[in-house]
Amino acid sequence: MRFFNFIFPLFCFILLIPSIAKAQDLLTVQNVFFKSSQDNTAVVFVQIQGEPKFSYFRLDDGRIVLDIENSKIVKKGVIIPTSNSNIISEIHFAQNTPDMVRVVVGSDVKASYNISKVDGGILISVGSSKPLLSLANGITNEAPKLLPYNYIPEKGQLANSQNSQTNNNLYPPIKNAKIIVIDPGHGGSDPGCVANGVEEKVATLGVALHLKPILEKMGFKVIMTRETDKDVWGKPYNMPGYDANESELQARVNIANENGAALFVSIHFNA
Repeated sequence: MRFFNFIFPLFCFILLIPSIAKAQDLLTVQNVFFKSSQDNTAVVFVQIQGEPKFSYFRLDDGRIVLDIENSKIVKKGVIIPTSNSNIISEIHFAQNTPDMVRVVVGSDVKASYNISKVDGGILISVGSSKPLLSLANGITNEAPKLLPYNYIPEKGQLANSQNSQTNNNLYPPIKNAKIIVIDPGHGGSDPGCVANGVEEKVATLGVALHLKPILEKMGFKVIMTRETDKDVWGKPYNMPGYDANESELQARVNIANENGAALFVSIHFNA
C-alpha cells in the first residue's frame, strides 16, 4: 500500500510534465499597436516575446486573420480607430485556442496587405503589398486605447470610426432597403446572464450600437428598442395570462410591428 501511495502520485506527475512544459514554452503576445497615415495606409504591430510561427488568410469581407502558433496573450481586447482610420475599421485579438492567439483586422476588401516577421513581433501592413517599415517606426511609443469586449462607445466616437471612405466600400448601399429593428436583449433592472463580472445587457447593447451605423450605411432604416441601459416597456399587451416578463418581450415586438419592420433582430449571449 505504501508503494502504491508513492508510485501513483509520481505517475500522475509524470503524465503532467508534457502539458506543463508546453505551457511554459508558449510565446507571449504582449500587446497590439495600431498606426495609420493620411495616404490610406496603416500598420498593426503584434508585439511578441520570442520567435513566432504564424499563418494568415483573408475572408471574403476583407478581414485579415493572423494565427500565431504556440502562443498565449497577456490580455485580449479590441482597438477601434477613431482618427486617420480610413482603411482599418477595427482590430480584435484574443486567445483562439489554448495554444494559439488570433488577430483579426477589419479592412477594405480592395486593400492590399502584407504580413512580415520583424524585430520584436509581426507587422501587418494594410494598403501596401510590402511591409511599411517607415510607418511602423516608433509605433510602440503610441500605445493604443484598448477597449474591453463589453465596451460601449460614445456615439460621437462611434461616428468618427464609421465615417470613412473605407467603411462605405465595406458596406455598399442596398437598393430599396427596408426597416430593421435591433433589440439589445435585457436592460435596466434585467441584467441577463452574468459571467466574469460582465452583464449580458451591457454586451448586447455594445453589439447593437456597433451594428446600427453599419446597417444605416447600407441604406437600411434602423430602429432600436433601447439605446441606453433601461427596461423596455411599451403599450400594455392586453392578453390574459401574460406576466411582466412576457409583457416586456411583447413590447419589444410591438416596436417592430408598429413600424412595419421587415426584420427584427434580438441580440443575446450565453454565459
